Amino acid sequence: MLFEIVTLIILVLIPLQLYMNYVFIKKNDLVNTDTYSHLRISEELHDYRGLIPYYKSYFPNKKLRYTYPPLLHIILAVLQKRTSITFRRALSLWLNLFVVSIFALILYSVFNFSAEKIALSCGLYLINSMNYFETNAITPRFLGILFFFLAGVGIAQFYSGNTQFWPYIIIGSTGLFLSHRMGVQILLFFSVVFTLILLIFFEFNLFWLWLFLLISFLIALLITRGQVFFVLKDHFKRISLHMVTGNQEDGRRKLGNPFIILRKNPLILLLPFYIYKLFMTQNYEYINNCLFVIFIICCVILFMSIFWIWGSGERHIIFASPFLLILYFSQKTISENYVLILIPILILIVIKNLYSIWYVKENRVDNEWRELASLIKNDKGKKLLIFPEINIPYLTYATKKIIFSGAHDSSAVSFNRSLLKRRLNEHSHIKNMAEEFNSDLVLIGDNYNNPLLTEYLKKYYRTEVYKCNHVLWKKNK
Repeated sequence: MLFEIVTLIILVLIPLQLYMNYVFIKKNDLVNTDTYSHLRISEELHDYRGLIPYYKSYFPNKKLRYTYPPLLHIILAVLQKRTSITFRRALSLWLNLFVVSIFALILYSVFNFSAEKIALSCGLYLINSMNYFETNAITPRFLGILFFFLAGVGIAQFYSGNTQFWPYIIIGSTGLFLSHRMGVQILLFFSVVFTLILLIFFEFNLFWLWLFLLISFLIALLITRGQVFFVLKDHFKRISLHMVTGNQEDGRRKLGNPFIILRKNPLILLLPFYIYKLFMTQNYEYINNCLFVIFIICCVILFMSIFWIWGSGERHIIFASPFLLILYFSQKTISENYVLILIPILILIVIKNLYSIWYVKENRVDNEWRELASLIKNDKGKKLLIFPEINIPYLTYATKKIIFSGAHDSSAVSFNRSLLKRRLNEHSHIKNMAEEFNSDLVLIGDNYNNPLLTEYLKKYYRTEVYKCNHVLWKKNK
């Protein structure tokens, strides 16, 4: 009876959560999320009719090679003329629904879950991943979760004797190379750990795993005509820069915070129950089978969430969700006491989702922002310089100007953070960079005061308008 009650509560929460998320995405059009950066780049792909060799929207005084996993931008480019911008802004929501449908299909066809277990597993996954933090911006994360899940299931099945699952490994790994850099990192790190475990304890042949990964990389390389190589090369550069400059969220040097990890994915609390079942009850039949491989995957993801480059992996604990649910619901029967464990987890998920809605404090795109974007777009100048934000994604998309900023790759660390943001108080450095860029338009926020830059602007520019707590300067003819 308790099982049915919990399932009913989850099934009621799903449409409510879907509706709330879509309404909030529609009404809360945020200025500073990655949404508009991805939309702008997808426009470049659409206009170029293929993968662009270099960005057109970013110009740190040199050509920037396009080094972002292209699948997300390809999807957006295909949807550009076929859907509304509101639909595209909600792409993370639609991708998440697609992921859960594939999850349900795998649970039914591969793991032989009953309809009740599928409903409860998919329901828990959906409401856990459908918080506003995850869906308010366009992100490739759900593509990464999908392909990592396929690769993980393929590896787990292959090394438990079901060798017919090798296409899962290739499809999942290829998809990861095309869609999500951190997903590739997790997969490669897991492969190394899994290789060591099998060599030390089980003496399995690891040739096939690494062969499938190599084939996947070559397929991705062929599809993108070599672009994926530059994606990985740039990402390794980005990793090395983060080792020096701190994590990508706030630049701090720290370990992943267990409370943040729990907040981002309360389902991680399911992991100890599998450990208890495995060791405390001495139920060693799970070792050397599919579930044990999935257990290793979950442990690797948790490890990387805590220890990966100054806590940069915290948000990727969400990759473990489908595997945690498979571990939890893999037992043949679920007692009511076992279902009771889900209740505090469900409460944490609801609190997290409500908090994600309440927490939104960023600037929203209103009429004033639209007017500012229109003024900049209609100006004949091609280049825009912004201080102190460096890059305001909405203006990147809405104005179609070239922004004096790095893109969403290693240049965001080496150029934006090191050469600009960390040196905003070095007034002569910033003034010299502005003079070198020779921008047609300069947008200065109220909270940035640089006397040397102001003196330079007054000499060669004139104030055009004051909007959105920013002053727009236009170059004298």
